[in-house]
Amino acid sequence: MVRTPPGETRRRVLQYVRRRILDGSPPTTREVQEHLGFRAVQSARQHLEALVSEGRLAKEPGRARGYRLPSAGSLSGSLRLVPRLGRVQAGALSEAIEDPDGYKIELIEQG
Repeated sequence: MVRTPPGETRRRVLQYVRRRILDGSPPTTREVQEHLGFRAVQSARQHLEALVSEGRLAKEPGRARGYRLPSAGSLSGSLRLVPRLGRVQAGALSEAIEDPDGYKIELIEQG
């Protein structure tokens, strides 16, 4: 059985969940299990519950996709808006004009 350094698996769980939340689709416990290769759903559930109790994630009771990032004040980093800058044109060259299609929230970790 391969051992990972202490805290590494939980960090990977948080990284995966955070990425899915910021992409707009929080994962279910089973999706976390499958993505990280846990044999049992309970392993994923224990890591998620520990992240909630540590304040690194928030959970809406009764919802399968109820994981959320905690309020900005309790994060160990800061949030920033990153602009989505349109599309790349194929074909003849034309002038590139910056025209944001929207923004994505990105967490900047500190520490």
